[in-house]
Amino acid sequence: MKARLLTALAVGLLITAGDLIPGASALGVPEVVAAPRKAAGGARGGHRAARVGRAVIPSPSLPDDPSTPLAQAWSQRMDAFLKSARPFHGAFVAIDPSTGKVLVSSEYAAPGARYPHPATTAGFPAASIFKIVTSSALLENTSVGPGTTTCYHGGSSWLDASHLVDNRRDRACRTLSSAFAHSTNAIFGKLAVKHLDPDVLMRTAEALGFNHDLDVGGLRTRSTARKAHGNLELARMAAGFVNASMSPLAGAVMAAIVANGGVRPAGISVDGKPGQAEQVLRADTVERLRGMMMETSSGGTGTKYFGGMPSRSNGGRVAVKSGTLNSRDGSGLFNTWMVGFFPANKPEIAFAALVSTNGPGPFKAGHLARWALETFVTLKKNRVPRS
Repeated sequence: MKARLLTALAVGLLITAGDLIPGASALGVPEVVAAPRKAAGGARGGHRAARVGRAVIPSPSLPDDPSTPLAQAWSQRMDAFLKSARPFHGAFVAIDPSTGKVLVSSEYAAPGARYPHPATTAGFPAASIFKIVTSSALLENTSVGPGTTTCYHGGSSWLDASHLVDNRRDRACRTLSSAFAHSTNAIFGKLAVKHLDPDVLMRTAEALGFNHDLDVGGLRTRSTARKAHGNLELARMAAGFVNASMSPLAGAVMAAIVANGGVRPAGISVDGKPGQAEQVLRADTVERLRGMMMETSSGGTGTKYFGGMPSRSNGGRVAVKSGTLNSRDGSGLFNTWMVGFFPANKPEIAFAALVSTNGPGPFKAGHLARWALETFVTLKKNRVPRS
């Protein structure tokens, strides 16, 4: 039993989130960004740092010339942030959800890192980001809706057969929307076994970009999903534990489809064919997903990152899905994701953030995504003509 517990923890899906930067303003970075301070050396050279619990989250100080195009200025700051943070792998990709145009593709790989180009490399487990696929399959093909309630027990770090059947230990209950927001694995496993089959789940995954060659503004990627065999594997896949790996670029594409009313933007080429706008999910499906993703940022696993971003000051709430999973390829990588779009009701950007480290650490993808969105808002505000 002890060995089994240790194994489960080693591969477990650990949905965690770091604290927001203590004392940070709603926008995080000042409107007028000061020039970087010179330093004799070390990690502090050229950037300020804010402490988050035990984590030191960098906040690079770069002068902002409002005549510089927004995307260019944003990209420069994301590059500086990742270089300051120095994860083993890190990437932030943002695209225009209406066109598919790449706005930012920033990445960092430490010396000796497994993947030199993490923004487009699909070597990272999809983790709970795959719950977007599972939720889409449920909403499109079954009577399950955001308000459907399921009772459960356990399953926080792994799923076994006992989690998939109703029994007297099921003393906690959640709706699908709440299970999505809190990444409740046992509920996704149960719903998949009761309502889905592997072919339906695979069709939905492929509609959202898995198992296809994607070209977005000259950036290419191919995320993979493998059909589940048997109920237990289906449940584990639906919850995000197995059978799917993806890249940050693919995560941004998935977010763009949801943000764009279920339409894959015309700027995204699939399998070498000329890009064209295509409806891949029903509009009512993505509207319900939008609400579930907004709940994630305001009352679920994303709250610690985005709950302090008031809509009046930044133009809208954030719609996200988080994910955390250890790689199971022997690399020992600890991967965290934050995928979503902003503003939630009138999206201007669809994004994916990835932080991959050698073992669990305090710096997470949520920190990266929060800083990226705050920076975007500030840079955009700096470019508004003043009367």
